[in-house]
This record gives sequence, C-alpha cells and structure tokens, in this order.
Amino acid sequence: MFWNSIFAGLKVLGYWETYVVAVGMTIIVAFPKLYLALLKDRYMYGGALSPAPVWHLIRLHWISGFEKLKERAFKGHFAGGFKGFVVLGLAEFIGVYFATLTLLPLMLGTGTHADWALPWTLPFHDIFLFLKIVGTLLISIIIVIV
Repeated sequence: MFWNSIFAGLKVLGYWETYVVAVGMTIIVAFPKLYLALLKDRYMYGGALSPAPVWHLIRLHWISGFEKLKERAFKGHFAGGFKGFVVLGLAEFIGVYFATLTLLPLMLGTGTHADWALPWTLPFHDIFLFLKIVGTLLISIIIVIV
C-alpha cells in the first residue's frame, strides 16, 4: 500500500506538463525575490529606478557572479520591508495556486493531461470550493513563511 502510493505520486513526473508548470512557478516565485534583492542597490546609480540603473545593477551582479544577489534574495535580506514581504507571499500564493490546480487531474489520477483552464474557471463554477482551496493555500503559505 505504501509503495503503491509512492509510485502513483512519482508517476506525475512522467508528464511534460509537470515540468512546464515547475518552470512557470519558478518564474512566478523567483523573479519577485530577485527583483526585491536587486532593488536594495537602487541608490547605487542614482535616485530613481529606471531601466538604465537596473541594467547597470544586473551587469554589476553578473560580473560578481550573482552571489551577493542570491544570498540577499534567498536569505530574506531584500528591499521593501513589510510591503516586500507581502508581495513575496502573494507571489508564492499565486505560484502554488496555479501549479496545484493545473496539475490536479494528474495528481488525482482523473486525467492524462493537465487542466490549464481550471485555475481560471474554478472561481466561476464552484465558489465554495475555490474559497476552501484559497483559504487552505493561504494558511499553508503563512505557516511556511512565518
């Protein structure tokens, strides 16, 4: 029984949709973290954060190997304070919401393809199920972040 459930869970990795969703979730979650870590250096090349200073900051971190930027982004030393914290929590929530609902037919074994429309149509078809899922995801994100 235990090994059957392990094999059923690993079977999800055999679908190409899983990897597309993983890349999409990485983009949704990692880009805000990296942007807020980059934003901490915004006064290095002037006051406002326009495209030219952003380019110089990326170039500076590119030369140094992104070590300082990665350390800042993934250890929580980024700009924005509480607002940045809320933005990161929202980005993680959106990434988990779309990944979970897109891969739901594969994870439950009810289909052979990911349902790309489910995250968009669920709020209109079954509002109570949508609110349960959103509530559960929000509580889990708050527990993980705090």
